[in-house]
Amino acid sequence: MFLKIQTPSFTQWVQSFKTFVLWEKIVFFVFLALFLYSTIFLINSFYNNNTETVPAYGGIIREGLVGQPKHLNPIYSSTLDIDKDLVELLYSGLMKYGVDGKIENDLIENYSFSENGKTFYFKIKENVLWHDGKTLTMDDVVFTLNVIQDTEYLSPLRTSFLGVSLEKMSDYEGVFKLSEIYGGFLENLVSLKIIPKHALENIPAQDFASDENINITSPIGSGPYKIYKVKGSITSIQFRANENYYNGRPYIKDIIFNFYSTEKELENALLKGSIDNAHLSTVVDHYNISYTTPNYFGIFLNTKNEILENNEIRQALSLAINREEILNNILLGEGYTLSSPILSRYYGFESNEIEYNPEESVKILENNDYELNEEGVRIQEIEKVNNENISQDLQYGSTGIQVERLQECLSTFPDIYPSQKVTGTFGNETKAAVILFQETYADEILAPSNLTSGTGKVGLSTRAKINDLCFKGESTETKLEFTLKTTSYSILPAVAENIKNQLERIGVKLNIETFSNTEIKQVIRERNYDMILFGEKLITTPNPLPYFHSTQIFDPGLNLSVWQNEDADEILEKIRISYSFDSELINDLKEFEEIFFEENPAILLYSPNYIYYISPEIKGISGEKLVTPSQRFSNIESLYLKTKKVWK
Repeated sequence: MFLKIQTPSFTQWVQSFKTFVLWEKIVFFVFLALFLYSTIFLINSFYNNNTETVPAYGGIIREGLVGQPKHLNPIYSSTLDIDKDLVELLYSGLMKYGVDGKIENDLIENYSFSENGKTFYFKIKENVLWHDGKTLTMDDVVFTLNVIQDTEYLSPLRTSFLGVSLEKMSDYEGVFKLSEIYGGFLENLVSLKIIPKHALENIPAQDFASDENINITSPIGSGPYKIYKVKGSITSIQFRANENYYNGRPYIKDIIFNFYSTEKELENALLKGSIDNAHLSTVVDHYNISYTTPNYFGIFLNTKNEILENNEIRQALSLAINREEILNNILLGEGYTLSSPILSRYYGFESNEIEYNPEESVKILENNDYELNEEGVRIQEIEKVNNENISQDLQYGSTGIQVERLQECLSTFPDIYPSQKVTGTFGNETKAAVILFQETYADEILAPSNLTSGTGKVGLSTRAKINDLCFKGESTETKLEFTLKTTSYSILPAVAENIKNQLERIGVKLNIETFSNTEIKQVIRERNYDMILFGEKLITTPNPLPYFHSTQIFDPGLNLSVWQNEDADEILEKIRISYSFDSELINDLKEFEEIFFEENPAILLYSPNYIYYISPEIKGISGEKLVTPSQRFSNIESLYLKTKKVWK
């Protein structure tokens, strides 16, 4: 027989609680609170210790861009940053930029080089789907390269793949063959965004750049995002995460791009909160990330200019520029100064720099006979040689044209040569006149030779005085005055004005002309400038060849200084074929730098930071360097706005 235990009912508990005196009730509630707190604390600790916070899917970010997209088609997108930004989200390349610009595999699963880098074997991933669900294969890669290389398509990428062939080995394997070694080939594969053969092979070449479906409204890529909605006359485009993306669906659900006409409109939208993210060339009060880049700006000196062909003048101009003044006053410290074209600070090794030294600059100009005039501008006066002067010694008995010239000069001084005869024969009258002439200008003719009376012979000092008085050539005046051309983009007009003010301090006059981005291309094509303030870009491995090799002095080359140096060419060619950033490459770069500093073909100024104003709510951002602006989206699938807890 079991003893039956009966639990008190709720009513019985309440009735028993009423029997408590006050202090008993207080104790009861204190212990009850402690019990509840301990229970909650233990449950919460258990939960936190056995779970972790991870990114969650969802959320929208709004980004602003200046301009409107034209080609969301990687065959043409390389000419506009706005197109490259959006293409980065829509399409995949064989390689991609990872954190801090390191080149990583993207569609490629593995690869290997042979024949010293002229053959490139690779295998692409097998789980890649296009936005329409079709499988991406080697046929798409071959199709993409054929389109780029076909002159009918007019792709700006064509020059990057000259001398490159591609052979399909299987549905997922292929081999590139290069006609010559090129160390930047992997970088080219970053720009080789693959397009779908099945969707585009029947579109005529003449429609490839104009078809709105493939360029704006309905492009089919294999990237982390696809177009969800295009608003109005392309005032905004909404991107949605690709659920079938081979690296996993991105966490951020939607990215909306709003387009603005000017940077000022973009800035206002950012400060009003209409958008979350934007790149501005100016500094505003908003949370941002400041990336270093392999880009630089400088003054490229046209070495074919009759004044600037003088290396010493170029050196003097470079020494006169205070680069820190430009960085602090105009860039507000967002970047760093430089005078070398190898960007050692960005690439992480030491090199030399030119120090600001206006005193040395002035000394060089004065040594080249440039003196300040009344306007404060330095001029150089040069006397032209008069071919009709007296060029040989003469004495009693001499005859000929030289004697005639002597007599013509003496006849302009009746007190010295009363007869004023021009006979061409050096006789007694001429000798007497020469003696009197020498004694009249004794300080300049006789005194240097310690003579007290004239000799009657026309020697060096006598000839010099006669030529100075009677046969002096016309003098020419060379003024240190140049025209500096640049674009109206961003801060460049302000930088140009600062340069003008700095050069005025040493007596150099600068006239500034600004052009639109379209107009400046014509100026560059014609090399129609004394100096040009412009920017240039390097890549993950420094390769200055496109900007300083003598083969690039004509359009479409970018040797803006029109500089030619055989030793520099030889080193630049070695740098170009280097595949690894090793001590040999660094030594080659420094050797090129030495020649550059000896010749001074350009006055390099600064490397600006890329300022990316971004919502602090966006997590997962990493890296401190950007090779290109579009690289900020290269790890977009890792960024997130929302989080969740999961069991460990």
